[in-house]
Parts: sequence; C-alpha cells; structure tokens
Amino acid sequence: MIAKCTNTIKLNDVKIGDLVFSYIGKKGDWPTLLSPAGHVAICTEESQFVAALITHEVDGSVKKGTFTTVLQPSATSTDDYAGQQLRILRCTNQSLAQNAAALALCWNDFLLPFGSPGRTQATAFENHYKDGAELQAALRLRFDQMGKYRAIKYAARRAGFLCYPTDGEGDGVGLFCSQFVTICYQVAGLLDVVDAAWAGDSQLRVCDKRMTKGDRKALEQRFTGTTLDYTQFCNYADMLANKDPYSLGETAMKPQETPKRKGIEYVPSLMFWKVKHGSISNFPWTTKLTEGMLVDCKIVMPQGLFESLIRCNDWEDKGALVDPLAKEEFERVKQLGDDLMKQRDLNAMRRLKQFKST
Repeated sequence: MIAKCTNTIKLNDVKIGDLVFSYIGKKGDWPTLLSPAGHVAICTEESQFVAALITHEVDGSVKKGTFTTVLQPSATSTDDYAGQQLRILRCTNQSLAQNAAALALCWNDFLLPFGSPGRTQATAFENHYKDGAELQAALRLRFDQMGKYRAIKYAARRAGFLCYPTDGEGDGVGLFCSQFVTICYQVAGLLDVVDAAWAGDSQLRVCDKRMTKGDRKALEQRFTGTTLDYTQFCNYADMLANKDPYSLGETAMKPQETPKRKGIEYVPSLMFWKVKHGSISNFPWTTKLTEGMLVDCKIVMPQGLFESLIRCNDWEDKGALVDPLAKEEFERVKQLGDDLMKQRDLNAMRRLKQFKST
C-alpha cells in the first residue's frame, strides 16, 4: 500500500520528468487513506500536460494508447477528474528526468497500443507479494535476470517504434502505463552506451527472441573479454523462449508464434551495446538509471514502481497535488490537449504507413 501522504505540491511546482501516480476512489479519501496506485504518468510540460500510456473510458468506449492529456490536481470538482487523487514523485537527477520526458514526447507520436495482456501478467506477478519491500526485491531480481537486457533493447529501438507494428492489421503487443514510464527513464540512462538502430530501415528489427546460432557466435566473439555478459544474455534469451518465465501459470502471457518475415533482418539488442564503455555486468546501473528504476519493466505495475522509488534516495516524494485549475482554464488546456492529440494521430498514421510500405 502507498504510505500515508501528509505533504502537498501545487500545480506550478510540478517539474518536467515528475511521475504522477493516481488513485481513483471516493473523492477526498487520499491522502488520508492508505491506497494502492492505479496509474502513473510522466510530466512532459510543466503545469499543463502529462504524456503517458493510459486507457481513457468515455461513454463506455475505451481509448487506448500513448497520448498527451491534461494534468489536473486532486482537488478538482470537474467531472473529468472527480475522485482522482494525484501524488508526485521526483527524480533528483534532473538531467535524467529531462531526457526521460523528451523520450516520452517523442514516442507519443508513434501510436503505441495499450498492452492489456502485459498488464494482466504484471498484475498477477504483483499479487504474489503483499509486502512492499518483498515486491521491490522481486522486481530488482528480475531486473538483474531480464530487465536490464530489455532496457538495452528499448534503448536500441529508441529512434523508432518501441513495439513494432505487426505485419498484418494488428497494432503489435503494446505497453501499459508503468511499463512505459519505466522504459522512458531506463532508456534515458542508457543513451551514451547503447547505439540507436537506424529508424529509416523498416527491414531492421531489434529482437532477442529470434537469435540464431550465428547470432550467438557473433555475440560471443564481440564480448570475448566479458564472457559473463554473453553468458547472462544467453540465459535471458533462453528465458524469453520459456512460456512462463515468471511462474504465473494461467495468467502468463503466451509467446507470440509468428514466423520470420522474408527480407527482415533480426538483430540481437546486445549488438548495439558500445563495448568500449565496458561490461554490462559492471555497468553502474544505479548511478545511470537510479536505484528505484532497477525493475523489470514488463512486470512492474504502478504500485510496484511506487514501492521501488519511494525506498531509494534518488527519488523524492513531493506529496499530493492540490490547487486545481479554474474550470475555464481547465477547459482551455483540455481543448489544446485535444488539438495536440489530433495532430499526433495524423503524425502517427503517417509514420505507420511509411513503416509498412517500405
């Protein structure tokens, strides 16, 4: 459960890169009620917008995907956010926070789908742990086993689609909110040590699930001086082939059984690691990503991420967000957000069309 919150923060004190955790319940319950976080977003423009991967329900229909929406404090009486209580955590490394927010805005234009199956799996994983400290330890263990290599994968993909569109009409696997903001911070910490795959080559896929014997041989030669990196990466790749790597039983995500496409080049993410910066096993992950972000993005829910961040020294609990916008101001920025959303949809559709036609 989220610890009781006694301090508050005003809207004009929110900074770019701040994480906004929300709890939806009876208006006024939080911060006096101990409650789990249900959603998290990253602030990308001070005092106005939050870019995050979220699901909006409007008149019974569900809007899914990454988009920019208005940040409105918890004390609001407007219908849009009635009952939503917001709490702010801030990274003490402001350079990292700025880069994470910039990445969020960049990926906002790629029409990333919402990953419902992934969220279900992450929920099942979190439900195994009732104690926050135990959950944090489990997420850290999974980071060491799998999460750090996922972070490298997304860092290599950062110039284009984080989740590749399917070859058919589907949207691809997709991401969920806490997975998205975690990736923003993890990739921001790896910008100097992981090369970006060329986004202009739609025939290139950064993919660890399709490693061939030739790929493994090439990696072994590349990491001759750091055999531990090669061994751990191969263990990670073998876990990807496991139908239930998190021991979740029926709630485990089923691996996608899609054949290789002719003409597509699949490259393991480790090929984009800049070997000159040293070994992955000795990389200063805590310094570069912050201790709280050493979690496996695939299985971290908002509550788990909060538990991890609140227990480390490089994140600050700024408190509950108060001092709401006036109704007229809220409507104005909401309209601006809607306009930006329409432009984002146009940009994203152009990117998707270009990606699938080349």
